[in-house]
Amino acid sequence: MGVALLALFPITNDDAGFHIANGLWILENGSVPTHNPFTYAGDGATWIQHQWLSATLMGWLVQVGGAPLLVWAKVALFGGLFALLAWNGRHRLGEGWLPALFALAIGASCYRFVERPFAITLVWMAITAISLERWRSRGDQKALWGAALATGLSIHFHAGGIYCILLWFALLGDQGVALLRPSWSTSACSPTVTMKAFSGVVLGVVVSLALAAPSGLSVLTLPLGFSKHAYWNTHLGEFRPFPFHMETAVQWAWIAASLALAGWSIRSRNPFAGLVCLGFGLLTVRHARMISPLSVAVLAVLPSIRLPRLRPVHMVAVLAMGLGALGVGTSSHYSRVSFGLGEEGINTSRHPIHLYKRAKELPGETFVSDGLAGMWLWQVFDSQQPEHEQKRVLIHNCLECYEESTYKDVYQALRYGSPHWKTEFETLGIRSALLKHTTPGERARQEGKPNLRQLLFEDAGWILVDFDDVASLYVDGRSLPDAVTTLETPDDPWSFDPDSWRPRAPDTPWHQLKTDLEDHARSRPQGVRSSLILAQLGHQIGDASTVAEAVKRVITRKPDGPEATHAINLLRSLPVRR
Repeated sequence: MGVALLALFPITNDDAGFHIANGLWILENGSVPTHNPFTYAGDGATWIQHQWLSATLMGWLVQVGGAPLLVWAKVALFGGLFALLAWNGRHRLGEGWLPALFALAIGASCYRFVERPFAITLVWMAITAISLERWRSRGDQKALWGAALATGLSIHFHAGGIYCILLWFALLGDQGVALLRPSWSTSACSPTVTMKAFSGVVLGVVVSLALAAPSGLSVLTLPLGFSKHAYWNTHLGEFRPFPFHMETAVQWAWIAASLALAGWSIRSRNPFAGLVCLGFGLLTVRHARMISPLSVAVLAVLPSIRLPRLRPVHMVAVLAMGLGALGVGTSSHYSRVSFGLGEEGINTSRHPIHLYKRAKELPGETFVSDGLAGMWLWQVFDSQQPEHEQKRVLIHNCLECYEESTYKDVYQALRYGSPHWKTEFETLGIRSALLKHTTPGERARQEGKPNLRQLLFEDAGWILVDFDDVASLYVDGRSLPDAVTTLETPDDPWSFDPDSWRPRAPDTPWHQLKTDLEDHARSRPQGVRSSLILAQLGHQIGDASTVAEAVKRVITRKPDGPEATHAINLLRSLPVRR
């Protein structure tokens, strides 16, 4: 029940939108796409949907019950997954170690409880690992064939099915130890049968992928190439190691515990569990996204590891540490998400749904930030329309969908303010732009240089239609004069830049800035960005009453977010009048 509650939050991950858009495309067209239908990049890269089963399932759930049904399905999946792992270790729950390590694993991985095909892979991993351990320790052939079936199915749902095959390699290592040094192993199964079963699994996976999977055998090597993709390693934290700071302390504690369990397992003559803990632990050291596979794999084999028995006083201490780690992990998790279903199952503080709706009817292509592109495709893309009216994107978060040069030399160059951005926009047919606000990391990489957001704001031909806490919507007023009228753009240009938080001109009157910001804050009762900008600018000129009102609005609307902390610091740093 606790794990299910940790998974009960609105859709935040942009990748979910991309997978849903894929599923809807498959359902609408009755086939799996053999090209990338969602882009106007035209880079010639070949792509075939390898997660088509998962995407179709997600699209169907959204068709039937909308985003809330998808969220509830995710809740059931993660709740059932950890219930299965707990059931597998039910005979060891009273020993202290198992519940404490469960709590640590859940606290470390709960932030990955998101709506992605990778989540289905975790279920297949759990079944495979539990079944292989039962075969190893009991010689249960039904468990062996259950593992074979789970592995064979997993690879058709997501490329992460390769991790099920890695579990088989761990078993082969265990069987090798049993043959070479019988005294170092407690295995009760037949190495010959294991080898035959593994050969059958590999043959079955290869044949089924070659004959039935749209992407063929290429899905087997896809996860292995993620670390070589320079663009994504730079821009997405999940492909890099966890940084060392307090917010990741629980993750590093769980990785350390898993590596310690590896050593103890080998000492206890359980090479299978040792190789599982060691292999997935080392993968997680390299890639943060592996924290959830690590949790599932280790928890699946944990009941077979002979840990020392604890005295009651030590058991209480271990449980307290485990629960403490769970509390730290879950509090960090809920600082990023909001409990419940939110607005129609989508986290609108992460996705500017109302801006999508305003831009939906615009002719021409839209330059959409990669962090918004997946949700844009779900909300706006329509495969039944003529191609020029489908509202595609330049790129979306799909590693294998594009040439890396498209990311770096086209998309990233435009996003960071290429001198030739106007020419590129004209070539690509871009008539509007939906851009996420600049992050601190981007500002550091750009070293203060103006990016596309600032260039559009300063260009007389482009009009800032609206903005919220997430993004800004711009329209080319020269190419789309009718659209400008339809979108009800402001009569006068905005007096401030919502991205850089600076006035349009150094001599902009304070009363104009204040009026524009207060009007926007009143018209967007859920947002705080305009109030934060007002507080910042008011702080610079020492207008204490304006700062106080703006800070009050921020705290009322988002009391627990970093925005409230920033606003309070602004108020506290005002000079005290004597």
